[in-house]
Amino acid sequence: MRNEISGGYTPPGGGLSEEQRMNRICELLSKAVMADWTERLVREAPTNRAATENGGQNAEASDRQRILDYLALVGSATPSTIRATLDLPRMRLYRAVQPMLANGRLTASGRTNTITYHLAPGKGVDPGLN
Repeated sequence: MRNEISGGYTPPGGGLSEEQRMNRICELLSKAVMADWTERLVREAPTNRAATENGGQNAEASDRQRILDYLALVGSATPSTIRATLDLPRMRLYRAVQPMLANGRLTASGRTNTITYHLAPGKGVDPGLN
């Protein structure tokens, strides 16, 4: 019986220190929380596409809010990442982002193929404060 207990996993001689171990645990927990919040944003997407097309203004406002919530959560993202995460077609993302860029709610860095969107300073939750 004692051999079964002591026969468990023992890290190699140069294993992680207690501080490194705690940092790794915190990192993994942070990733799990991010995945959970991202999943919640995706689940809140309008599911009925016909209702979305008929209620154009409501859908656009919902898309904008979901994009802002997502960027507040992750800090910055590329259009392809936003589209994949929030399950938005390219044109709906473009229609939601352009007014927010024009009124200063979002900022963009990079060029066409390398563009990244960020929340404008003071216009939303600062992910750096977490």
